[in-house]
Amino acid sequence: MIVRSNYFSEGLLLPPANGTECENLATDLDATPESFNTDESTLNFHVENNNTSVRSETSFIWSSPSTSSNYETQVTDHVLNHTKSDINISDSPILPNLLHQSILSNVETDVDLNLGNNCTGRRIIDIFYIFQQIKNDIHDGGFGCSFMNSELVKEIRNGYYCTWLFKCSMCNITTKIESEEAGKYIQVNKASVTASIGIGIGYSQLNEFSAIVDIPCFSSNTYGKLFEQISQNIEQTAWEQMRLAGIEEKRLAIKAGDIDSDGTPLCIVVADGQWGKRSYKSKYDALSGAATIIGFRTNKILFVGIRNRYCCLCERAQALKLKAKDHKCFMNWDKASTGMEADGIAEGFVRSVELHGLKFNRLIGDGDSSVSKRLLELVPYGSHQLVKKIECRNHILRNYSTKLSALTKCTKYPTYLRQIITKNITKFSMAIRKAIQYRKELDISETDKIKGCFIFLVYINQQLLKLF
Repeated sequence: MIVRSNYFSEGLLLPPANGTECENLATDLDATPESFNTDESTLNFHVENNNTSVRSETSFIWSSPSTSSNYETQVTDHVLNHTKSDINISDSPILPNLLHQSILSNVETDVDLNLGNNCTGRRIIDIFYIFQQIKNDIHDGGFGCSFMNSELVKEIRNGYYCTWLFKCSMCNITTKIESEEAGKYIQVNKASVTASIGIGIGYSQLNEFSAIVDIPCFSSNTYGKLFEQISQNIEQTAWEQMRLAGIEEKRLAIKAGDIDSDGTPLCIVVADGQWGKRSYKSKYDALSGAATIIGFRTNKILFVGIRNRYCCLCERAQALKLKAKDHKCFMNWDKASTGMEADGIAEGFVRSVELHGLKFNRLIGDGDSSVSKRLLELVPYGSHQLVKKIECRNHILRNYSTKLSALTKCTKYPTYLRQIITKNITKFSMAIRKAIQYRKELDISETDKIKGCFIFLVYINQQLLKLF
């Protein structure tokens, strides 16, 4: 290596004539060149002496590579007299490592230089953070180099999160560039698992999506661990939000004056069931189902009851005629899928006072009579406070239109009457909607509005029963 500089050194290098070569003297070092086991030809300098005064103090780490040793010596306590640095590295095949002592926190050494062709495809990055890291990557090695002089030497992938190591071709400083800033957002791997839960897919679909867009994905084991963590967080957050919704619903009930004789606020709720498999009025054999109770005043969820008829580990052990290992089993239902809705809603009514300090005195729901039957069997608030069922407007109008359509096909009625009904089915439904809307816009309490709509819908039901 040949170094050309406007330096001269006291005690380290004897100032030769300008443009001549001198050999390194180990005057102030604890070891001799022989103990280094290095090639002395690599320690030659070209030094130009300007005979100037001392301007600053500099310390270097000098690495002298050899075929038999990687010995490094640190030259310290030497004052280098200089006015300016004009160090240039020639095209010599042997390049020593010149590193400044004040290395930035994101600088690492001993990097695997064998990158090969592994860094291919696309990546998910925080583009602003990437630009900021590149902008701030100014090397302190004294060569005036920056990120523009660096080459990619290694990529470290942790799922969708990536770290790239770049090595400067001038000063050999290694810089670490990260795909996103830690702690600023939800980590990209957790975000991807959360997204898969939100849209109803699993690891296979996520992995296939990543393969199609050419983004390396994490393993199924990593997905399982993240899924477990996120599931617990979602469950805790959901219960906390339901608790806050209950507090708000309780406040509005007290404000409206809906309070039971024992001082417990009364709450009107909307409830319905959901299943993992759509039945289309036949083949009710879904393995999972849920029942949701929503506050009428706040439109926020107050309770969710989940029923599962299937557990993968239990089913596998049963198929192999073995005893299932200890695990977190989600199977909590062994009856027909049709009973999941009624049982889940009934659980919410039974626990309403415990969870929210509320009594659900009115239930707005569909035409499923099994829920009302189940609540009458349990009597969650005692015989003096029975739960009243209110038919949902959408469901009763759907039943109304269905029965009118069936009436037009009944041949025992005159043809002209059936034709009139056929032409006016939509108008009949619209008239009922407008009547309900008018009732809701009256300047009366919510309780009176519901009572009026309830009486009107009961009347509609009675008229339908008379037709059949």
